[in-house]
Amino acid sequence: MAALAAHVALFDKKGELHTFGPGEVPPAWAAKKITNPKAWGGDPPVAEEPDESGKDAEIEELKAELARLQAASAAGAGADVQSSGAGQGSGSVEPPPPLAGPGSGRDLWAAYAAQFPGKVEVAEDDKRDDIVAKLRDASIPVE
Repeated sequence: MAALAAHVALFDKKGELHTFGPGEVPPAWAAKKITNPKAWGGDPPVAEEPDESGKDAEIEELKAELARLQAASAAGAGADVQSSGAGQGSGSVEPPPPLAGPGSGRDLWAAYAAQFPGKVEVAEDDKRDDIVAKLRDASIPVE
């Protein structure tokens, strides 16, 4: 692989910043992101074929997590979850409301938490942030 001729800064999948300087050979994930030919000390590396293995693995992980959540809610919530997801099939779980902005009010978060009756209990005086904290403590997705 070719070495760099200029300083380059890139964010990885996790959002962490990585910097590479002249003469360095960046890892494959970074080399794919460097599209400016002037950054390379010679010919830019040729992309052999897109590496979608990470995407496939991520999709499979998300499918497994979705199946686990659906099974848990169907086993723990029964008819409550089915009635709250009217028109969306049995055992479906509504996505969480936004954490900020329009549609992020306390009542919407209370309704979302109600989909997980065995894991989260919402008191009348709980504020939105209290409900979100309880959901996080119960390892229920909030984003």
